[in-house]
Amino acid sequence: MSIASVDTNILNSNELAAYALTADRRIIIGMRFALEMLQLPVPDCLIRKPSGRPTIKKLMAQADADSGTIRTYRDEKKQVGVFAPRIS
Repeated sequence: MSIASVDTNILNSNELAAYALTADRRIIIGMRFALEMLQLPVPDCLIRKPSGRPTIKKLMAQADADSGTIRTYRDEKKQVGVFAPRIS
């Protein structure tokens, strides 16, 4: 069997990303399977999102990043920073 080189630049193209947005999920699954079997890099547009809902920790971390304040959910739960108990 002869060895053939493959140009993988097409995998990182905008055309593939646009196609992946509108393609049927079975096509995407087949493309991902073929690339994994050939041990070629799988582009980001073909990577699956994690299954299930995001955790409250991830949601609140994103909300805290968007709010632009020092009062974060994590600090409130751990009672540190501005949420630390005040000694009177």
